[in-house]
Amino acid sequence: MIPPLFRLSCSALIGLLPLLIAGGLFTGWMVGRADRERRADLRPQSRLVARAVISGPAPRLPATEGNPHRSKTSETTPL
Repeated sequence: MIPPLFRLSCSALIGLLPLLIAGGLFTGWMVGRADRERRADLRPQSRLVARAVISGPAPRLPATEGNPHRSKTSETTPL
């Protein structure tokens, strides 16, 4: 037997149903909003990183005299 405290009438359940639906919709709306804001914040940062990564070939620096790994055919060595 269910205690009287936990018994809910049909009208109480029907009354709670719109609150549950509204809560679910509000939660979904807030999650979507937070996702759009976070993506908008990350977009400029990702463009900055992409420009740094896809900027072309790496510059070359002159090799030092005492470097035993220096290529004999090239005056420069990659970074």
